[in-house]
Amino acid sequence: MRADLVERFRGRWVALDEAGEVVADAGELGTLLEYLESAGIHADTVQRVPAADDPLFVGLG
Repeated sequence: MRADLVERFRGRWVALDEAGEVVADAGELGTLLEYLESAGIHADTVQRVPAADDPLFVGLG
């Protein structure tokens, strides 16, 4: 995901099209999925953009 989108959507769930563009976003996963279904929007990927203070996990521990 592009850095400008990360800054814009920090801590939110986003739905991306095949080109990697955000087609919808929401604060909660369920809300985003309900919106996508009701609006008839197809997303290739749904993911959460980490908030600035989220822990960073590296490796298998």
